[in-house]
Amino acid sequence: MQHFSTNVYSSTDRNGKFKKYDDIIKTFPNSRLIKEINYSESDLAIIYSWMTERKSIAGEKPAKTSIKMFKKEIINKQLKSSNHVMAIDNSLFVYKDQSYRYNYLRYSMDGVYANTGYYFDRDVDKTRWETIKKDLSIEVKPWRKSGNHVLLCLQRTNGFSFNYEKGIINWLTQTILDISKVTDRKIVIRKHPGDGRLHTAVEHVMASYKTKIKNMIRATSNTRIEEDLKDAWCCIVYNSSPSVVSTIEGIPVFLLDLDPKKSQAYPMSNINLGLIENPDMPDNRQEWLERLAMSHFSYDDIGKGLLYKAAYKFFEEKNARV
Repeated sequence: MQHFSTNVYSSTDRNGKFKKYDDIIKTFPNSRLIKEINYSESDLAIIYSWMTERKSIAGEKPAKTSIKMFKKEIINKQLKSSNHVMAIDNSLFVYKDQSYRYNYLRYSMDGVYANTGYYFDRDVDKTRWETIKKDLSIEVKPWRKSGNHVLLCLQRTNGFSFNYEKGIINWLTQTILDISKVTDRKIVIRKHPGDGRLHTAVEHVMASYKTKIKNMIRATSNTRIEEDLKDAWCCIVYNSSPSVVSTIEGIPVFLLDLDPKKSQAYPMSNINLGLIENPDMPDNRQEWLERLAMSHFSYDDIGKGLLYKAAYKFFEEKNARV
Protein backbone atom coordinates (compact mmCIF):
# COMPACT_ATOMS: atom_id res chain seq x y z
CA MET A 1 0.00 0.00 0.00
CA GLN A 2 1.27 3.46 -0.81
CA HIS A 3 1.69 5.93 2.02
CA PHE A 4 -1.52 7.79 2.78
CA SER A 5 -1.42 11.58 2.82
CA THR A 6 -1.75 13.29 6.20
CA ASN A 7 -2.54 16.86 7.18
CA VAL A 8 -1.82 17.72 10.82
CA TYR A 9 -3.87 20.71 12.00
CA SER A 10 -2.04 22.19 14.97
CA SER A 11 -4.39 25.17 14.72
CA THR A 12 -7.13 23.04 16.33
CA ASP A 13 -5.03 22.96 19.51
CA ARG A 14 -5.70 26.52 20.60
CA ASN A 15 -3.82 26.21 23.91
CA GLY A 16 -0.83 24.35 22.48
CA LYS A 17 -1.25 21.36 24.81
CA PHE A 18 0.23 18.82 22.37
CA LYS A 19 4.01 19.10 22.07
CA LYS A 20 4.94 16.58 19.38
CA TYR A 21 3.42 17.76 16.10
CA ASP A 22 6.93 17.78 14.61
CA ASP A 23 7.40 14.12 15.60
CA ILE A 24 4.18 13.18 13.83
CA ILE A 25 5.42 14.93 10.69
CA LYS A 26 8.75 13.10 10.95
CA THR A 27 7.21 9.65 11.39
CA PHE A 28 4.20 9.97 9.06
CA PRO A 29 5.47 9.88 5.44
CA ASN A 30 3.67 12.19 3.03
CA SER A 31 2.49 14.50 5.82
CA ARG A 32 2.45 18.23 6.38
CA LEU A 33 1.80 20.55 9.30
CA ILE A 34 -0.96 23.15 8.87
CA LYS A 35 -0.76 25.97 11.42
CA GLU A 36 -3.40 28.16 9.83
CA ILE A 37 -7.18 27.82 9.85
CA ASN A 38 -7.15 26.51 6.33
CA TYR A 39 -8.61 23.15 5.31
CA SER A 40 -7.04 21.00 2.61
CA GLU A 41 -8.26 17.52 1.71
CA SER A 42 -6.05 14.53 2.54
CA ASP A 43 -6.44 10.82 3.25
CA LEU A 44 -6.02 11.53 6.96
CA ALA A 45 -6.54 14.70 8.98
CA ILE A 46 -5.15 14.84 12.51
CA ILE A 47 -6.86 17.25 14.92
CA TYR A 48 -6.76 17.99 18.62
CA SER A 49 -9.89 16.89 20.50
CA TRP A 50 -13.35 16.76 18.86
CA MET A 51 -16.57 18.68 18.42
CA THR A 52 -19.27 18.71 21.07
CA GLU A 53 -22.71 17.72 19.78
CA ARG A 54 -24.61 19.73 22.38
CA LYS A 55 -25.66 23.33 21.85
CA SER A 56 -24.62 25.86 24.48
CA ILE A 57 -27.39 26.97 26.81
CA ALA A 58 -27.94 30.28 28.57
CA GLY A 59 -25.20 31.05 31.08
CA GLU A 60 -22.58 28.82 29.51
CA LYS A 61 -19.45 30.16 27.88
CA PRO A 62 -19.31 28.76 24.33
CA ALA A 63 -16.11 27.42 22.79
CA LYS A 64 -14.12 29.83 20.66
CA THR A 65 -16.16 30.00 17.49
CA SER A 66 -13.36 30.03 14.91
CA ILE A 67 -11.71 26.85 16.22
CA LYS A 68 -15.06 25.18 16.86
CA MET A 69 -16.25 25.79 13.31
CA PHE A 70 -12.90 24.82 11.82
CA LYS A 71 -12.94 21.44 13.55
CA LYS A 72 -16.49 20.93 12.33
CA GLU A 73 -15.40 21.77 8.79
CA ILE A 74 -12.47 19.32 8.90
CA ILE A 75 -14.53 16.48 10.32
CA ASN A 76 -17.49 16.95 7.99
CA LYS A 77 -15.47 17.38 4.80
CA GLN A 78 -13.12 14.49 5.55
CA LEU A 79 -15.85 12.00 6.34
CA LYS A 80 -18.09 13.18 3.51
CA SER A 81 -15.22 12.46 1.10
CA SER A 82 -14.67 8.99 2.61
CA ASN A 83 -11.40 10.19 4.10
CA HIS A 84 -10.47 9.89 7.76
CA VAL A 85 -9.90 11.94 10.90
CA MET A 86 -7.63 11.10 13.81
CA ALA A 87 -8.45 12.81 17.11
CA ILE A 88 -5.92 13.42 19.89
CA ASP A 89 -7.52 13.36 23.32
CA ASN A 90 -6.60 13.13 27.01
CA SER A 91 -5.41 9.82 28.40
CA LEU A 92 -7.87 7.80 30.43
CA PHE A 93 -4.97 7.15 32.82
CA VAL A 94 -3.82 10.77 33.22
CA TYR A 95 -4.59 10.69 36.96
CA LYS A 96 -1.44 8.59 37.31
CA ASP A 97 0.69 10.88 35.11
CA GLN A 98 0.13 14.25 36.77
CA SER A 99 3.74 15.30 36.11
CA TYR A 100 3.31 14.42 32.39
CA ARG A 101 6.50 12.39 32.48
CA TYR A 102 5.24 9.91 29.89
CA ASN A 103 2.58 12.00 28.15
CA TYR A 104 0.30 9.15 27.21
CA LEU A 105 -2.61 10.43 25.15
CA ARG A 106 -5.57 8.70 23.53
CA TYR A 107 -5.98 8.49 19.75
CA SER A 108 -9.01 7.41 17.72
CA MET A 109 -10.13 7.33 14.11
CA ASP A 110 -13.33 8.88 12.74
CA GLY A 111 -14.97 9.42 16.12
CA VAL A 112 -14.33 9.78 19.83
CA TYR A 113 -17.08 7.69 21.37
CA ALA A 114 -16.67 4.02 22.15
CA ASN A 115 -19.44 3.11 19.71
CA THR A 116 -18.41 5.45 16.87
CA GLY A 117 -14.61 5.61 16.81
CA TYR A 118 -11.96 3.09 15.79
CA TYR A 119 -9.53 2.62 18.67
CA PHE A 120 -6.88 0.33 17.15
CA ASP A 121 -8.13 -2.53 19.31
CA ARG A 122 -9.24 -5.16 16.82
CA ASP A 123 -6.07 -7.08 17.55
CA VAL A 124 -5.10 -6.63 21.19
CA ASP A 125 -1.43 -6.64 22.15
CA LYS A 126 -1.54 -7.43 25.87
CA THR A 127 1.96 -6.07 26.39
CA ARG A 128 0.73 -2.51 25.75
CA TRP A 129 -1.36 -2.51 28.92
CA GLU A 130 1.49 -4.10 30.88
CA THR A 131 3.82 -1.32 29.68
CA ILE A 132 1.39 1.46 30.59
CA LYS A 133 0.66 -0.14 33.95
CA LYS A 134 4.38 -0.33 34.73
CA ASP A 135 5.20 3.16 33.46
CA LEU A 136 2.41 4.79 35.47
CA SER A 137 2.59 2.47 38.51
CA ILE A 138 -1.08 1.52 38.17
CA GLU A 139 -2.46 -1.05 40.58
CA VAL A 140 -5.80 -2.61 39.69
CA LYS A 141 -7.44 -3.00 43.07
CA PRO A 142 -10.03 -5.65 44.00
CA TRP A 143 -13.65 -4.58 43.87
CA ARG A 144 -14.50 -3.01 47.22
CA LYS A 145 -17.77 -3.96 48.88
CA SER A 146 -17.72 -1.31 51.57
CA GLY A 147 -17.80 2.48 51.77
CA ASN A 148 -19.99 5.32 52.95
CA HIS A 149 -20.45 8.09 50.42
CA VAL A 150 -21.59 8.41 46.82
CA LEU A 151 -19.01 10.32 44.76
CA LEU A 152 -20.79 12.42 42.13
CA CYS A 153 -18.34 13.67 39.49
CA LEU A 154 -19.08 16.67 37.30
CA GLN A 155 -17.35 17.31 33.99
CA ARG A 156 -16.53 20.13 31.60
CA THR A 157 -19.66 21.89 30.45
CA ASN A 158 -18.24 22.32 26.93
CA GLY A 159 -16.59 18.91 26.65
CA PHE A 160 -17.64 16.64 23.80
CA SER A 161 -18.54 13.79 26.17
CA PHE A 162 -21.20 15.83 27.98
CA ASN A 163 -24.37 15.97 25.87
CA TYR A 164 -27.08 16.58 28.46
CA GLU A 165 -29.20 19.19 26.68
CA LYS A 166 -30.16 21.16 29.80
CA GLY A 167 -26.59 21.67 31.00
CA ILE A 168 -24.44 20.49 33.89
CA ILE A 169 -26.28 22.27 36.73
CA ASN A 170 -29.65 20.87 35.67
CA TRP A 171 -28.05 17.44 35.41
CA LEU A 172 -26.57 17.82 38.89
CA THR A 173 -29.92 18.92 40.33
CA GLN A 174 -31.82 16.01 38.79
CA THR A 175 -29.15 13.47 39.72
CA ILE A 176 -29.10 14.51 43.38
CA LEU A 177 -32.88 14.06 43.48
CA ASP A 178 -32.61 10.66 41.78
CA ILE A 179 -29.91 9.50 44.22
CA SER A 180 -32.02 10.57 47.21
CA LYS A 181 -34.82 8.29 46.03
CA VAL A 182 -32.66 5.14 46.18
CA THR A 183 -30.18 5.69 49.03
CA ASP A 184 -29.62 7.86 52.10
CA ARG A 185 -25.81 7.79 51.75
CA LYS A 186 -23.87 11.03 51.89
CA ILE A 187 -23.35 12.66 48.46
CA VAL A 188 -19.91 14.13 47.76
CA ILE A 189 -19.76 16.40 44.70
CA ARG A 190 -16.48 16.61 42.81
CA LYS A 191 -16.26 19.53 40.38
CA HIS A 192 -14.13 19.15 37.27
CA PRO A 193 -10.63 20.50 38.09
CA GLY A 194 -10.63 22.52 34.88
CA ASP A 195 -14.05 24.13 35.30
CA GLY A 196 -13.88 26.40 38.37
CA ARG A 197 -16.71 28.61 37.13
CA LEU A 198 -19.27 26.19 38.58
CA HIS A 199 -18.39 26.88 42.23
CA THR A 200 -21.21 29.33 42.97
CA ALA A 201 -23.82 27.33 41.07
CA VAL A 202 -22.89 24.10 42.86
CA GLU A 203 -23.05 25.82 46.25
CA HIS A 204 -26.50 27.12 45.36
CA VAL A 205 -27.72 23.62 44.41
CA MET A 206 -26.42 22.14 47.66
CA ALA A 207 -28.07 24.88 49.72
CA SER A 208 -31.41 24.39 47.94
CA TYR A 209 -31.43 20.66 48.80
CA LYS A 210 -30.28 21.05 52.41
CA THR A 211 -33.76 20.61 53.88
CA LYS A 212 -35.43 18.80 50.99
CA ILE A 213 -33.69 15.42 51.08
CA LYS A 214 -32.36 13.10 53.77
CA ASN A 215 -28.86 12.82 52.29
CA MET A 216 -26.01 14.96 53.57
CA ILE A 217 -24.32 16.83 50.68
CA ARG A 218 -20.92 18.41 50.50
CA ALA A 219 -18.48 19.50 47.81
CA THR A 220 -14.87 18.37 47.77
CA SER A 221 -11.85 20.48 46.87
CA ASN A 222 -9.36 17.63 46.66
CA THR A 223 -7.02 17.87 43.68
CA ARG A 224 -6.51 14.14 43.27
CA ILE A 225 -9.53 11.95 42.65
CA GLU A 226 -8.02 9.08 44.65
CA GLU A 227 -8.64 11.14 47.78
CA ASP A 228 -12.33 11.42 46.97
CA LEU A 229 -12.60 7.71 46.20
CA LYS A 230 -11.38 6.79 49.67
CA ASP A 231 -14.31 5.29 51.56
CA ALA A 232 -16.58 5.79 48.51
CA TRP A 233 -19.38 3.27 48.04
CA CYS A 234 -19.73 4.08 44.35
CA CYS A 235 -18.90 6.72 41.74
CA ILE A 236 -21.54 8.38 39.56
CA VAL A 237 -20.72 10.15 36.29
CA TYR A 238 -22.52 11.28 33.18
CA ASN A 239 -19.77 10.10 30.84
CA SER A 240 -16.21 11.00 31.83
CA SER A 241 -12.80 9.57 32.72
CA PRO A 242 -13.41 9.30 36.50
CA SER A 243 -15.41 6.20 35.59
CA VAL A 244 -12.18 4.57 34.39
CA VAL A 245 -10.26 5.70 37.47
CA SER A 246 -13.00 4.41 39.76
CA THR A 247 -13.07 1.03 38.04
CA ILE A 248 -9.29 0.66 38.38
CA GLU A 249 -9.51 1.66 42.05
CA GLY A 250 -12.20 -1.00 42.62
CA ILE A 251 -15.15 1.36 43.19
CA PRO A 252 -18.39 0.46 41.34
CA VAL A 253 -19.44 2.94 38.65
CA PHE A 254 -22.85 4.28 37.64
CA LEU A 255 -22.97 5.77 34.15
CA LEU A 256 -25.89 8.11 33.40
CA ASP A 257 -25.31 9.08 29.76
CA LEU A 258 -28.59 8.68 27.87
CA ASP A 259 -26.56 6.73 25.31
CA PRO A 260 -24.28 4.79 27.70
CA LYS A 261 -22.58 2.77 24.96
CA LYS A 262 -20.76 5.95 23.96
CA SER A 263 -18.65 5.65 27.11
CA GLN A 264 -15.34 3.81 27.26
CA ALA A 265 -16.43 2.59 30.71
CA TYR A 266 -19.75 1.13 29.56
CA PRO A 267 -18.64 -2.54 29.82
CA MET A 268 -17.70 -1.99 33.48
CA SER A 269 -20.59 0.26 34.52
CA ASN A 270 -24.04 0.13 36.02
CA ILE A 271 -26.65 2.24 34.23
CA ASN A 272 -29.59 1.90 36.62
CA LEU A 273 -29.40 3.91 39.86
CA GLY A 274 -31.96 1.55 41.33
CA LEU A 275 -29.08 -0.91 41.80
CA ILE A 276 -27.02 1.52 43.85
CA GLU A 277 -27.11 -0.65 46.99
CA ASN A 278 -26.23 -3.77 45.04
CA PRO A 279 -24.03 -2.65 42.12
CA ASP A 280 -22.63 -4.94 39.47
CA MET A 281 -18.86 -5.55 39.62
CA PRO A 282 -17.76 -7.15 36.31
CA ASP A 283 -15.00 -9.72 36.48
CA ASN A 284 -13.36 -8.95 33.09
CA ARG A 285 -11.52 -5.73 33.96
CA GLN A 286 -8.20 -7.09 32.67
CA GLU A 287 -9.54 -7.66 29.14
CA TRP A 288 -11.22 -4.24 29.18
CA LEU A 289 -8.02 -2.46 30.23
CA GLU A 290 -6.01 -4.29 27.58
CA ARG A 291 -8.39 -2.94 24.94
CA LEU A 292 -8.26 0.60 26.31
CA ALA A 293 -4.46 0.52 26.24
CA MET A 294 -4.40 -0.05 22.48
CA SER A 295 -5.48 3.55 21.80
CA HIS A 296 -2.89 5.11 24.13
CA PHE A 297 0.50 6.24 22.87
CA SER A 298 3.21 8.14 24.73
CA TYR A 299 5.36 10.85 23.18
CA ASP A 300 8.15 8.26 22.98
CA ASP A 301 5.81 5.89 21.13
CA ILE A 302 5.17 8.58 18.52
CA GLY A 303 8.90 9.11 18.03
CA LYS A 304 9.36 5.36 17.56
CA GLY A 305 6.70 5.33 14.84
CA LEU A 306 4.16 3.25 16.78
CA LEU A 307 1.30 5.69 16.17
CA TYR A 308 2.05 5.68 12.45
CA LYS A 309 2.12 1.86 12.39
CA ALA A 310 -1.32 1.80 14.05
CA ALA A 311 -2.69 4.29 11.51
CA TYR A 312 -1.10 2.35 8.63
CA LYS A 313 -2.80 -0.84 9.83
CA PHE A 314 -6.11 1.01 9.93
CA PHE A 315 -5.72 2.04 6.28
CA GLU A 316 -4.73 -1.52 5.35
CA GLU A 317 -7.96 -2.85 6.83
CA LYS A 318 -10.00 -0.31 4.77
CA ASN A 319 -13.41 0.84 5.83
CA ALA A 320 -12.51 -0.21 9.36
CA ARG A 321 -14.88 2.15 11.12
CA VAL A 322 -16.76 0.64 13.97
